Amino acid sequence: SPRYGTVVHKVELPHKGDELHHFGWNACSSMLCPLSGHPFTERRYLVVPGMSSSRIYIIDTKPHPTQARITKVIEPEELMRKTGYSRPHTIHCGPEGIYVSCLGGKGEKGDQGPAGVFIMDCETFEILGPWEMDHGDQVLAYDFWWHLPENVMVSSEWGRPAQFENGLVPDDLLGNRYGHRLHFWDMSRRRIMQSVDLGANHQMVLELRPAHEPTRTYG
Repeated sequence: SPRYGTVVHKVELPHKGDELHHFGWNACSSMLCPLSGHPFTERRYLVVPGMSSSRIYIIDTKPHPTQARITKVIEPEELMRKTGYSRPHTIHCGPEGIYVSCLGGKGEKGDQGPAGVFIMDCETFEILGPWEMDHGDQVLAYDFWWHLPENVMVSSEWGRPAQFENGLVPDDLLGNRYGHRLHFWDMSRRRIMQSVDLGANHQMVLELRPAHEPTRTYG
């Protein structure tokens, strides 16, 4: 992408049906600042999740982005065993490593237990486990972002895998069974402080974006 100053050559993947969606880097500003735990980590690896397969590819963009290559593949069995989640979706690098949100829980259909966020080591790409210490009544998940100076993470909701993998389910939409809440998390305690229900007219609370002025208070 010329917009971001990087051109990545086509990488041939060994599996079909992964449904690659959101890519993310292994390192960024939220973890590279001197006050964080990984100030010298090199930003060179792309973390590429397959939403349908629950498989994750680690792609090295060095020595040159046009010669990118796969260096590690995390299979769905390992992901589910270590986190209890499936259907990885969004990648953000943060103060403690790589954060990955998942849209499914355990089981073949991803409907056993809550969906959520897990953490990977930003250098070895080992899965460290689920991020949450306490889900409260949160079950559905989608995107997430944070306000690091305020120690707050915000997460959104979509639906269970059966509600989106083959298209939206009209009966579930009319029955108000898609997600319609925002969850505000205490980042240090890893538990929900407050959940805000946006109501039946605002189902599928999807993408979240950071404020452009993080020091400003938004009312």
